[in-house]
Amino acid sequence: MPPPSLSKAKAKKIDNWLGPLLLAARTVSTAAESFPYLKGVVSTVVILLETVETVKKNREALKELCGNVMEIITIVREQISLHGDTAALRFKGLCGDLEQCLHGVLSAIKELERQPEGLRGRFKELIRGSKTAEEILTYEKQIRELRSNFVLIATMDTNFQVHKVLTVISPVEPPPQITQGVNTCPPPSKIFHGRKKILDQMHTYFLKTGAKQRIFLLHGLGGAGKTQIGLKFIQNSALHYSDMFHIDMSTVETIKTGLKNIALKKDSQDALRWLSNESKDWLLFFDNADDPQIDLNNYFPKCNHGSILITSRNPGLCVHADAHSLVSDLEETEAVELLLKSAAQEMTPKNKEISAEIVKVGPQTVVWILAEHCL
Repeated sequence: MPPPSLSKAKAKKIDNWLGPLLLAARTVSTAAESFPYLKGVVSTVVILLETVETVKKNREALKELCGNVMEIITIVREQISLHGDTAALRFKGLCGDLEQCLHGVLSAIKELERQPEGLRGRFKELIRGSKTAEEILTYEKQIRELRSNFVLIATMDTNFQVHKVLTVISPVEPPPQITQGVNTCPPPSKIFHGRKKILDQMHTYFLKTGAKQRIFLLHGLGGAGKTQIGLKFIQNSALHYSDMFHIDMSTVETIKTGLKNIALKKDSQDALRWLSNESKDWLLFFDNADDPQIDLNNYFPKCNHGSILITSRNPGLCVHADAHSLVSDLEETEAVELLLKSAAQEMTPKNKEISAEIVKVGPQTVVWILAEHCL
């Protein structure tokens, strides 16, 4: 058994980590007066640390959880000091999630302390199987995930500030040269990433030689990325077509508008007739052909040339196409790379680890971050 002096020294060492955290939390709480939601979460952090301070045997087991919480608060404080209200608003939703999680942690700790003395101790060792201990471990995992989200948003915010500066000081690029022919298709998203297998399949199919009208279908659930894949293919294949036309196939009215625009651009009375008679290789992009009541046969030019790309939620349209591809969710590796690309981050092991944690949380988190900062 170690001498009493050694045991006291060890106990003092264990307690040393809590004092600085509590002091820092109280300092941040004073500075958070201007942001009500931030003040609320910081006040809850102070209460948490004060509660942990009263815990005896379980305090060391809560060290990692408290450390992650304080790292989150430090990130928010630094970002607000750098970017003010703009940065504060970006953390508003996450602060609400963190505060709710911390209330759960507090309840679990108080419940743990109410248990008989013989059941307490280091909760990761002696009462791992108890409901309360499992709740604390669950909250600990949630806080780690929230920490990853705070880190990513802070990193993205810094990089976008740098990007704005570089944009201002960079020389103005000359406007792109106008190519011959008509292209009514918008460009794909600047952060488009992945889908190489599908794009390769489309290139192989469309760029075959031979007198034949080629029709390719991209089908899948809404939001899976069908339109962006189509636009990326068109961007990559622009040199292979004389003209490229985008038509919104959502309704009969939008289809008629698209065909009318083609006719106007080509000084023709009938767009479908012009396409049938045009000998050069054109491409029609039939986007959002989701209505099963619309017969696509009415809108295919009657000829043996040209290319038609269709996007739809309806896999039944495969009957019109010689080739097709199902568009589903991104693979985890592609999702991680997309997240890092959108944040202008290098593909370092640490950055990949952070992004992988966020991707695993679920698509809603990723979509919110990209919509908030990138798209």
